[in-house]
Amino acid sequence: GDGIHGGGKPIVSIAFDLNDELKFMTGASGSPGTAFWTSQNSGKMKKPSKANWNTGKSKVKQDAVHCVTAHRAGGQYLAGTHKGHIVVWCKGKCTSIASKGHHPKPCHALYSCEHGVVSGGQGSVVLYSIDVKEQTRWEIPNECVTSVFLDKTKKILCGTKEGSIYEIDGKAGSTPVVINLGHGGQKGKTGQRDAKTGTAY
Repeated sequence: GDGIHGGGKPIVSIAFDLNDELKFMTGASGSPGTAFWTSQNSGKMKKPSKANWNTGKSKVKQDAVHCVTAHRAGGQYLAGTHKGHIVVWCKGKCTSIASKGHHPKPCHALYSCEHGVVSGGQGSVVLYSIDVKEQTRWEIPNECVTSVFLDKTKKILCGTKEGSIYEIDGKAGSTPVVINLGHGGQKGKTGQRDAKTGTAY
């Protein structure tokens, strides 16, 4: 159907409202980085609503957003920013910064489900409670995590810009393990072994 131009900023992430399939949030690489959209039954788009970065307690500085994910019900979303923050949104309004600087560099990946939240960035993966309180973190040196997934057993899968796929047991003290280098990977960087061939990388 017909669309509305997004303003010239590259859209890097998109997520639907958990309760309303006609509403969704986008994250863009330039500031202010967020927009909230409503699709009409005709297939046309309503003009996006302006994101409100004022939490009511203090105004959050607008930032580029690298990833967004639906979070719980009632129009809630999480957004990972260029400064490494995780911002909570509800119905187009920034309600809080749930995680401030947990990633020293941009937060590139987010996933939220009933079992918790996981985020990824340059050299690190972080597991949170459903309330976005940090539980455990892991370091993955020399690689940038760009995709994450969390299942009901707290097992984490993450993909990196360098082409590796890691599996992480969500328990504290566990070590990220390379399970596949099907997209390339960086040999000699991880100190792990391929789960299928036993070859060291």
